[in-house]
Amino acid sequence: MKQTLEDMLSNGIKDLSALEDLGKDLKEIKTTQIRKFFGSMRQIQADFGNRSGEIIMLEPRLAYAKGKAKKESQPGLDKLYKSLSPLIKKIDNDKAKFDSFVRIVEAIVAYHKYYGGQE
Repeated sequence: MKQTLEDMLSNGIKDLSALEDLGKDLKEIKTTQIRKFFGSMRQIQADFGNRSGEIIMLEPRLAYAKGKAKKESQPGLDKLYKSLSPLIKKIDNDKAKFDSFVRIVEAIVAYHKYYGGQE
């Protein structure tokens, strides 16, 4: 049975298949569409003690990318939003959960590139 994203958030990544499947499904998304979200996530990670309050703002940043996207990218960004939004809400300023979240997003982006995600 595939590990759920919620389980990955709480217990760490033990099975990559769900992340690989999600990355594969996001081919129509351009890398630039998720770059600002990824950058915001990295800034929080670099200074977690002072910026952990910004975690909650990751959800609207992802929603903004989805809303701004061209029609062909909408389904992929909607899937990404629906997958990551519940995780963002569960982080609750917990560093271990945030670190797991960063690894989850890194894996999704890596598989997105591997399976031919757009530049």
